[in-house]
Amino acid sequence: MKHWVKIHPETKAFSTLSGDHNPLHIDKSYAAKTSFGRPVIHGMELIFHCLEMFLDKKPNNFFEIESLHCGFIKPGFCSEVLSVLFFEKSAGVCTCSVYTENRKTLLVKCHVSFKEISAENWDYFKLNTPNHFSPLQINTHDIESVKDESGEIDLGVNSEQLQIHFPLISKQLSFNHCAFLLAITRLIGMKVPGQRALFNEIRFKSQRSSLEIDSLKFEVARVKTRLGSFVLSASNPTIEAVCKVSVLPVATPSNEFASSYPLKNLKQKALVVAGTGSLGEITVKMLVQAGLSVVFTYKTEDERVKTLELYSNGLALGIQVNNLDSLEAVMLNHEFTHLYYFPTPNVFDRTPDSFDLGKFCEFSAVYIDLLDDYLKYCKPCAVFIPSTIAIEEPVAGMATYAAAKAAMETWCMQYGNQNPNITFLVKRLPRLESRQTATYLALSEDPISYISKVITEMELLSG
Repeated sequence: MKHWVKIHPETKAFSTLSGDHNPLHIDKSYAAKTSFGRPVIHGMELIFHCLEMFLDKKPNNFFEIESLHCGFIKPGFCSEVLSVLFFEKSAGVCTCSVYTENRKTLLVKCHVSFKEISAENWDYFKLNTPNHFSPLQINTHDIESVKDESGEIDLGVNSEQLQIHFPLISKQLSFNHCAFLLAITRLIGMKVPGQRALFNEIRFKSQRSSLEIDSLKFEVARVKTRLGSFVLSASNPTIEAVCKVSVLPVATPSNEFASSYPLKNLKQKALVVAGTGSLGEITVKMLVQAGLSVVFTYKTEDERVKTLELYSNGLALGIQVNNLDSLEAVMLNHEFTHLYYFPTPNVFDRTPDSFDLGKFCEFSAVYIDLLDDYLKYCKPCAVFIPSTIAIEEPVAGMATYAAAKAAMETWCMQYGNQNPNITFLVKRLPRLESRQTATYLALSEDPISYISKVITEMELLSG
């Protein structure tokens, strides 16, 4: 039976419970410098809420986790209320889908199989799981630094804190499984890679439950430098887990935009479509700090306010994309010389790599049809459009997306041939292997530096 539950994550409390004190979760000033703009909830905390929901329906039973598969799709933000759709598919098997409070945006999808254990076994694991763990100093590794990383960390659960924040887990779930999951988030968030970590996916499997274990061993494999991602395996004689992790670019303080990458003598009348996403937002800010007036499009009022407060200095005009009258009026009254085009639908869907015609049409409507609409107001014009290296380097779950981007590139080439007053700058950019950050660059240089070079190249195209 399916039912909805609202949860109120407590990020600082979970940091203490898990030992994962990554500033992306608890430091507002640090998080503000990232593409997320504010602190992000621990992915593992959401898994614990899902485990708690299952146990709520089994008040007199004891369990261990037989298997768990969780994909982190989009970030949830601290202080937000979230809605969870819980569904027990069969005895001991459940799925949890975590959404924003309005139930419109899917954040996390989790599938868990439980195995019932005796009260005696549960007591044994509680007594033999350490009540503490060794704290880890936070690392700031980049993607190159995690190569060949391996080692061992200890397990532990503070039973008092667990009882306060997850009372049913503390009374019914195997303590060694709790300790293992908490060690995973501590390992990734603090050590490998540490401060720049982003959790994409975890697969957990229990083999047997008869041994007393107080540590786990880990090893990094399958490092994809251009995608900024790697696979981390963690195991002990009773449990094994495989995690997909991404390494974020270095966060850049907002007051360093202009001083680090100064742009001078620009003569652009720019339109930034999707100017409140990570790359669009950076573009708006850099153009404004160069002294240009910029028009950008946005979807929600919150996005507009955030962009204007941080980046406008009175030189940016935001137009809501669903306000067609205002949008057309602004377009007709501006002679744009430069178009920066960043809109994208959800890219990663964790589906097989077979071609999906419906998805292809959805992508093409954004990458081709909508672009064609904007180009009507931009002649003559230089146009920047990000493409993807997934065209030349296949990435799991992105076959249809790559096909749509390839079609977009072909369309741009044909359009440019037929309209010589339009010049396209199409670059195949690497992306993180995660739907959660599908539009975030994973480059050896930070995205601000990269966009600075794009703006400079766009200036030369218009000359």
